[in-house]
Amino acid sequence: MSFCVYVCLAVTVLVMVELDRLSRGSKDRHYDSPEHAEMLRTGAQRAVTYLEAEFDARNSHLRALTAEGTTLDTIAFRTEELKDLVSHFQ
Repeated sequence: MSFCVYVCLAVTVLVMVELDRLSRGSKDRHYDSPEHAEMLRTGAQRAVTYLEAEFDARNSHLRALTAEGTTLDTIAFRTEELKDLVSHFQ
């Protein structure tokens, strides 16, 4: 017997905001070394590029999730203020 399992990945807007921030880079003093900072920046850029491409392709197994719990099929609206999102979870 074989069957398929469908999975839907929900990416919170908070995660997208943080990935955007990390992909722009940061001051090296926040990390163990400049190499670590660069590794983190590069990884975040790759994640943002991948997620943007998948959302643009309208991947039916991918959703964005707002702080209020609303699901979106796009990440074009990721302008929520980080402080508002953080206060929502406190």
